[in-house]
Amino acid sequence: MRRCAVVLWAAALTAVLPGCSVGAKIAAGDASYRAGEYRTAADIYRKWYAKLGSREAQTEVIFRMAECYRLSNLPQKAEAAYKRISNRKGVDPVVFLYLAECQKKNGKYEDAVASCRKYMEAVPDDARGAAEYQSCLDAAELAKRPTPYVVELVTQLNTRFNDFSPMLAASDGTVLYFTSSRDNVLGRAVHGATNQKFTDLFVSTLRNDIWSVPRPVSGAVNTEDEEGSCSFAGDFTTMYFTRCRQDKTRPWGCQLLVSELSNEVWGKAQELHFVDDTVTVSHPAISSDALTLYFVSDMPGGMGGKDIWRTVRSDAGEAWSAPVNLGETINTAGDEMFPYVRDDDTLYFSSDGHPGLGGLDIFKAVPSETASIFDLPEWEVQHMGAPLNSSADDFGITFAAGREAGFFSSTRSSRGDDNIYAFHVPEASYILSVSVQNARTGEAMPSVRVDMLTNDGQTRQFEADAQGQFTVELLKETDYLFMTSQSGFLKGKLRESTAGRTGDTGEITLAAVIRMTPTDRPIEVPDIFYDFADWRLRPESQEALNRLVEIMQDNDQIVIELASHTDSRGTDEFNQELSQRRAQSVVDYLIARGIPADRMQARGYGESVPRTVDAVLAEQIEALQEGAVLTEAYIEALPDETAQEAAHQFNRRTEFTVIRELE
Repeated sequence: MRRCAVVLWAAALTAVLPGCSVGAKIAAGDASYRAGEYRTAADIYRKWYAKLGSREAQTEVIFRMAECYRLSNLPQKAEAAYKRISNRKGVDPVVFLYLAECQKKNGKYEDAVASCRKYMEAVPDDARGAAEYQSCLDAAELAKRPTPYVVELVTQLNTRFNDFSPMLAASDGTVLYFTSSRDNVLGRAVHGATNQKFTDLFVSTLRNDIWSVPRPVSGAVNTEDEEGSCSFAGDFTTMYFTRCRQDKTRPWGCQLLVSELSNEVWGKAQELHFVDDTVTVSHPAISSDALTLYFVSDMPGGMGGKDIWRTVRSDAGEAWSAPVNLGETINTAGDEMFPYVRDDDTLYFSSDGHPGLGGLDIFKAVPSETASIFDLPEWEVQHMGAPLNSSADDFGITFAAGREAGFFSSTRSSRGDDNIYAFHVPEASYILSVSVQNARTGEAMPSVRVDMLTNDGQTRQFEADAQGQFTVELLKETDYLFMTSQSGFLKGKLRESTAGRTGDTGEITLAAVIRMTPTDRPIEVPDIFYDFADWRLRPESQEALNRLVEIMQDNDQIVIELASHTDSRGTDEFNQELSQRRAQSVVDYLIARGIPADRMQARGYGESVPRTVDAVLAEQIEALQEGAVLTEAYIEALPDETAQEAAHQFNRRTEFTVIRELE
């Protein structure tokens, strides 16, 4: 696919590039692109495209620039470049497919779905459109189900350069190796694909909860070539790592090497020879018993892209077996990379081919038992969820012994560079299961929007499902606020907290209901009290009034009519004036609590709008019939004074009605 794109560029521009230095500059950019030096090529295209003589030529070069950004993992820049040309006449519809890919990596799932639709409409026979469309939908669904992992950037280990592929090298978790292109690497050359120096392996140690300044690993491991992605056997004295040799005379590619630690110095590295030297292999992951070695390669016989393979041996002194592909349960037509194997033989890897949140995501693969080490197990693959995964690239995980904690690398920073993050799972985990219901009917509220806010400022937005349900995994020692919203209803609210639950262990399920009140009719505010024939609010009304203040604060877009009603006893004139003053007293209370006066209108109705009996009132008073209007004549016909007095009390009420919403 990418090779075809290069051919098309060359053909399209033959007739439109002027025979001048601008054309020569663009040609230099093309040469950098073909060499995989995408960031170098992008810089050239960005500098010179505007000087081309035609809009058609500019469009072609902007497309190339977008491709360079996409292939060098700069999705924000790539998205901007694709969008710039997406509506231009004659542009290749593949722009929409690549735009969707970048929008997904930028976490813009709805935009990505829309771009996929445009591509499918333009090229309905290309299966890539439907596949990417489903991938975007899957990503949006996965984002709704966060896991209890806590993720933190490890600032002591990171620089403005790429720092990635962490690997713990001590059973107590106090030694960490990783790959970096920081200033003090041995090689001086700059990699055209990253605009950074060739990587080396570095090490840092933990003392008093502080990681030391990383230093290059000792011994004969690092060279002027590119080293990285290491793995250790069980005793941490044998290290497997990747070296990518740079030689313009032949395409060396990447190979796996092994080195032994002696007197805290790594010895001369030896190449592993279980594949032909012309085959590129990288990203080793050695099992704790040193008998199974996983690695990455795009050698023939794979599923497409980069795949994970393995080689085994029956004893540490034996030769490695011929490599075997892990199969289609693990590998896809995309890229599977950065394998890591734990002590229990669980395999972790990163993939952009399995359904994920965007870019590379981290997956967990549990193997079945086999009769022999030479038998390939079946795998149960699981997505590791957010926040361990994000819409960016997440890869290169390592675990502390016996703990759900460790390190991984990600491009989720605003600059898009690789950085190292720590993660852990709190001791207790909490699952909140919420049902959203219509407060009047009790029916489920499907697909309502949910806004989640935590006390440390984290926010998230998602939708309840078609049954009005949503489930969220809560973090320990955290306060949550959930607000639900849907047109025609007051916002629903739920506060939940895991703070102070010091005795909790394991998985704990919390259940709650959020009830949303429809605004298509007046809404009663119960428990507002006045003395007989008086409009002044009694102290015991404060709790109900404060609830009304909170409603107005939560629903800051509504303008209401605040209405007061009396019963039918007393003159019409007196009841009208009394109800108006009572309504105004409530409005004055809200104004004193910071609610703007222009969001409320006080209206007294006196006895002119008697209440209609609903199902709730009919259950409270047996003599009342649902649907009946509590007029004076109806009340006087009730069988006893108790029912009559209750009916008068129902008529004496304070209500509000949403009359409009602010722009």
